[in-house]
Amino acid sequence: MTSIKVENVSVHIDNILILKNISANFTKSKFIGIVGPNGSGKTTLLRVLNGHITPTEGNVYVGSDPIARLSAHQISKKIAVVPQNTMVSFDFTVREIVEMGRYPYNSRFGGFDSHSDLVTWAIKQTDLSALSERTINSLSGGEKARVFIARTLAQETPVLLLDEPIASLDFRHTSRILNLIKDQVDNFGKTAIVVLHDLELAANFCDQLLLLSEGEILSMGAPESVLTRRNIQDAFHTDVSIETHPLTGLLTINVIDPTR
Repeated sequence: MTSIKVENVSVHIDNILILKNISANFTKSKFIGIVGPNGSGKTTLLRVLNGHITPTEGNVYVGSDPIARLSAHQISKKIAVVPQNTMVSFDFTVREIVEMGRYPYNSRFGGFDSHSDLVTWAIKQTDLSALSERTINSLSGGEKARVFIARTLAQETPVLLLDEPIASLDFRHTSRILNLIKDQVDNFGKTAIVVLHDLELAANFCDQLLLLSEGEILSMGAPESVLTRRNIQDAFHTDVSIETHPLTGLLTINVIDPTR
């Protein structure tokens, strides 16, 4: 299985510093959450990890390979991505979109390995079986998000990068998708790196968290060591109370209203 490492990565976009001197090792068989306030660089970091943005400084490694030396085809066999934007120009069916996850395995003779059983499994796991022949643009935002998660599963890569995959999901599907990602990590040894806004979900599902603030790593490690009251205050400029449920052991984070 594959890990991803970034060394001293900085990114400038339109002469604005977005990421500053980021170094981190995203180890295999871990569910890693990237958290932080809006504009802290979470999506940019994910796009650096998948090779869509070339750092101004520093290097990114997929396993032992510098990502800059890998072709798009090689990267797509190692890394599958769920983007924040799930807009599709053409009205493919759900099954056709999920089958696109198999394109990295195209034959040079023109055919491609559709791996029908795997596609059907991915559709079932994301609760899309009843929608498989529907066109993508006939679906709700949450349904579309699940289609792209299914496509990622069908791609069968050792690394999963997901940018806010649960942002438009309802309560039931949020839990289902996060458990599905965790299963891929725990039972198949994959590396999952996920941008999340909900700090409680991040704390209770992820093995490790990376907290970004103003383009820099404020903290990285186990959820309980990252999501401290001081770190949250520094990153979000908001005071919180943090409690652990006595029965479930789950973390609860509440904003403290200074006006009360």
